[in-house]
Amino acid sequence: LGAAWGIWQSGQDRFVTIDSVRYSRDITELDLSGKPVADWDKLAQLSNLTRLDLRGCHIAPDQFSRLRQALPQCQILWELPFQGKFYPLDTRQITISSLDQSDIMLLDYLSQLETVDAAACRDYEALQILRQRRPECQVLYQVEIGGKFWPQDTTQITIPGASPDSLQQAAALLPELTTICLTEVVTDCQALYSFLQSNPQLECHWRFQLHGVTVSNRDTEIDL
Repeated sequence: LGAAWGIWQSGQDRFVTIDSVRYSRDITELDLSGKPVADWDKLAQLSNLTRLDLRGCHIAPDQFSRLRQALPQCQILWELPFQGKFYPLDTRQITISSLDQSDIMLLDYLSQLETVDAAACRDYEALQILRQRRPECQVLYQVEIGGKFWPQDTTQITIPGASPDSLQQAAALLPELTTICLTEVVTDCQALYSFLQSNPQLECHWRFQLHGVTVSNRDTEIDL
């Protein structure tokens, strides 16, 4: 009886039961796509797997990470849950309207990501963190300055006027900006001077009043 029990137990050890289904430890491929997997942690016992399809299984990111660590030789097909949608690992472009630190960390799973379309996103600080974290990825966004939206690759802006804070935002968020043109007469020249001194890389075209005469900072002669 003892020998028979040992043989039976040995046979049982050759299988792993996952969600009431027995799988041989010898299998190399397993497709569970579209099926909720409650016993996801038991998948790590199938150490001979070389391909595992978990797309549509609603596996959480931390669960996926643990499986990937437990089965380093296995290609795991999985979808990242991100802002109410699911993205395969080979996703190359996504569109977002908001972004925070947790989102940025989740996007690390999408290693092949090439473009983030954030035209509708106003979380500028998070967008800059994402740009620095993923320099290989193009982050597309727009900045509102002077009542108009400007793409992140803008080199010149022409606006009626803007506060020093708005101009500083333009300098910080438009990395390729070289020229600012102000069409309205500037009344606070000192504030504009201070801004330009702190941003010497920028060229600014503007007009101001001098003894009742409107002049441009580009004028070489003034007739008073």
